[in-house]
Amino acid sequence: MISTRFFALSRARIISIYRTQKCCKNAKMPDFLCSSLALYYFWRKINQTRTMKKIIICLFAVLALTPRAFAQSGEKKFALVGVGFYNLENLFDTLHDEGKNDYEYLPGGVQHWGTMKYTSKVKNMARVLGELCTDRLKSGAAVIGVSEVENKNVLEDLCAQPVLAERGMKYVHYEGPDRRGIDCAFLYNPRLFKLEKVLPRTLLLPR
Repeated sequence: MISTRFFALSRARIISIYRTQKCCKNAKMPDFLCSSLALYYFWRKINQTRTMKKIIICLFAVLALTPRAFAQSGEKKFALVGVGFYNLENLFDTLHDEGKNDYEYLPGGVQHWGTMKYTSKVKNMARVLGELCTDRLKSGAAVIGVSEVENKNVLEDLCAQPVLAERGMKYVHYEGPDRRGIDCAFLYNPRLFKLEKVLPRTLLLPR
C-alpha cells in the first residue's frame, strides 16, 4: 500500500518521485515497501523546501500500484512516476449549489460567469494539467492534487477534456465545509494506480 499526502506548493511546482535503486538496495524488499520509502523521501524533500507555506490538501488516499506499472519478470525494474499539484483558481460551474455562497460565479453574478467563460476555463486548466511532468514523462503526471474546485461536476468536465480523457484520468473528491463551496481533490491515472480505499481527513492549521 502506498500512503500519499499532497502538499500545497507554489503554483505549477512539479514534484517527480524516483523509485531508484538507492532506496531499494535490498533485492528482497517488497515493491510496496520500496514505493512507500520513495514517497517518504518525497515528503522529506517537500518539508525542506522553504517555498512551502502551508498544507491545504485534506485528503488521504491509499493507493496500490497495479502490476502494469512494473515488469512481471523476476528481474528488478524501476520506474519514474510523476506527481504534481495545481491551484485551479475558482473553478466554478454556472449553477448554484444549495447552501453555498457561490453567487459571484453565476451568469448574473459579479463575474458574469456564463457557459462560454466556464468552458474556456475548463479547457485551459485541462491543457495545463496535461502538460505537468511531460518534460520527463510522455505520459505526464500519474497523480495530480488540485485545489479550488467547486464540486464533482467540474471534475467530470475536466476529466472529459481530450488531453486527460485519452489517459483515462479519474478523480477523488469530497465535499468540504468551505462557505463558497471550493474544495480540494486529486486526479489519478488508473493505468498506473489502482484506487482501493479513500478516507477524508480534516487538517487544522495553526493561525
